[in-house]
Amino acid sequence: MADFKFALRCWGVLRQRTYTWRKCSKEFQVAVCRYGRKPKPHSRRAQNLFQQTTSERPIPQNGFAGVEAQRECITDEALANPCGWRVRGKVTGDETVIITVCELVHSCPGHLHSWRASATARWLSDVLGNQVVNNTSITVPQLQDVFRNEYGRQSTYMAAWRSKEIIMDHIQGSESSSFQVIPAFCDALKSLDRGAYAEWETYPGTRKFWRVFVCPTALGRAFPHLRPHVGLDACHTKNHKYPMQVLLATAMDGNNHVNYLAYALVDRENEENWSLFLRLVRRAVVGVEDTSVQFVSDRCKGIVNAVRDVFPGQSHTHCTIHLERNLKRFGKNMVKLFQGLYRQRTEERFKEVLQRISATNKECGDYIASIAPNTYAAYAVPQPRFGHTTSNLVEVGNSCILPLRSYAPFKLCFQMYIYLMELKAKRQRQASAMESRFTPFATDLLQKNEEAAGAYRVRMASANQALVQSNRQDFIVTTFPDVSCSCLGFKDMLLPCIHILAVERESRRNSDRLVDRVWTVDALCAAHTLTLPPILAQELKQDLHCMAPPAAVKKGRRRVRRIPGPGECSQNALRNSHQSSREESSLISVPVNDTSTNLEGLLQEPPIKKARLCSLCRGSGHDRRNCHSKQVSLPPVEADIVQTQDTAGPPNCTPEEGFMGHFLALRSAGSSHFSFVTVLLLCCHRGYVAREGKVGRKRERDRFPVAIPDKS
Repeated sequence: MADFKFALRCWGVLRQRTYTWRKCSKEFQVAVCRYGRKPKPHSRRAQNLFQQTTSERPIPQNGFAGVEAQRECITDEALANPCGWRVRGKVTGDETVIITVCELVHSCPGHLHSWRASATARWLSDVLGNQVVNNTSITVPQLQDVFRNEYGRQSTYMAAWRSKEIIMDHIQGSESSSFQVIPAFCDALKSLDRGAYAEWETYPGTRKFWRVFVCPTALGRAFPHLRPHVGLDACHTKNHKYPMQVLLATAMDGNNHVNYLAYALVDRENEENWSLFLRLVRRAVVGVEDTSVQFVSDRCKGIVNAVRDVFPGQSHTHCTIHLERNLKRFGKNMVKLFQGLYRQRTEERFKEVLQRISATNKECGDYIASIAPNTYAAYAVPQPRFGHTTSNLVEVGNSCILPLRSYAPFKLCFQMYIYLMELKAKRQRQASAMESRFTPFATDLLQKNEEAAGAYRVRMASANQALVQSNRQDFIVTTFPDVSCSCLGFKDMLLPCIHILAVERESRRNSDRLVDRVWTVDALCAAHTLTLPPILAQELKQDLHCMAPPAAVKKGRRRVRRIPGPGECSQNALRNSHQSSREESSLISVPVNDTSTNLEGLLQEPPIKKARLCSLCRGSGHDRRNCHSKQVSLPPVEADIVQTQDTAGPPNCTPEEGFMGHFLALRSAGSSHFSFVTVLLLCCHRGYVAREGKVGRKRERDRFPVAIPDKS
């Protein structure tokens, strides 16, 4: 029966009207119309049939739900003439269904069939499979629109969502079973690439997957020809059942392209996983342990301690964008001052700006002073950063693998390997086609600096030292024994800056000798000499020694915003803190010349929310909808007047005069103390309410119209 139902759904009978099932024998099954037999008079089925036909239900159009309308009453002919729609099928031994009888013409009225949600997720996955394969980023509402346009009916959201999950499982593989293929992938990589590092681990004492590290030989041996500036960062996967973290180590070549050094898939981002990742990077990547190599990261979740333990004595800088986000809770002006702080070229200017920040906000100044200047300040960073004060060189690597982060764990590792294989081959073709001495990026940068160097005036102090002047600022250039410039441009880029090129032009010397080797085409070709061997995924077998870790599916709606790390705060908290600090600063007056005033603690108090009061009784804890004192309290004199009046209105007041009649009658009676608002309260107390320009009794809204007096 189940095979017969599935065959009818795939065959298209599902698009017909409502039907029921009848099982004839083990081999034959029959699907008939639900009105295929005459109901007995006064039976429950006849009563239900009559109620269905006389109630408001959607009219099927081409077998699907249409607009709402009033159904006609069922007739005796409709009950007397049963519908002849029926499909008879035979299920064979090889799981095929043979249709023996097929009568798809309905003799019953179409309005007898009510809409039923019969489009299942399995059937939708067969129908919408090509849509998801061609565009894996298609959303569930878009799938519903496609199904409605093609088949003329509406599917439920959950059915469309489950159908997409089924299709993605066919494309990417099951998440739980994909962990079993990771050991075979590591073994295949090490067998094809002798110098590659591919290690996987399980939780101690179990067979549950823990983490995997991958570093092919072509990536590890390319680092001596790249810039000695390594970026470290982690990004999360998009698997809601088994959320993982991808750890990355990247560097940039002479043509300003990102090169991946290694990647790992771990359960979470913490100090233990970062320590293991960096230890394997130290073993797999050639030359990364040299003291001239500098690391940059966002200093989150144990990465600072891991770098200090694995690479002692090497420089580790922090991303200035992440530091600016941490300073937003002190105010936007603190962020602007910090931007001018880390760009200072001398220590004296750095201290002056830091003192200015401390005088403005002591807590912000103490927070900045707790961070070592050699991790972010331009004057104190010991190694070249090649123009990167942020961690963009690894953030770009995260964005490149963004489409892969929704894959299953094995599919993610394998597709990253395929992406790196294609990227390495592409960079090799580009490097072999270059004929100049320097890379295109370095050539363009040198050309722009040479064009700008003509606007500077050079004052030679000696054969090896000169003063370069401009309209804004002067710089000192030294060419022997070590080349340096007070702008710190040559130290940061290992390329001649504008001022050095001006001195070289004045001295009539060739500046190509000052360009570092990482900017040459020879270094670029050497970095991309080795390539990654291809791996056949269909030949990889599952290993039962590596099973799926415990699922981490949480109840409720999944979080879509990034959770702030240690030392960070959310955008809402920053906005509220800044607003509260601005309000408090406007209320507290501080003398300008009073340097002993303690500003600490003014920005720490949370913002005070305005208490919401009831609009009727002005009480807290409820609103006017559930207020217990809805009766308006009136003065004693006014209450007596209300009790003595007739329900039709006060004396000398006709019902047609309404509210204005109340007001004018009380005025003419000598009650001068009654105001317009008082009469309005009296009318509300007696049941007169204003609705769309009319005043009347409750339940008699249009009885007393408003008499609008003349403006004169």
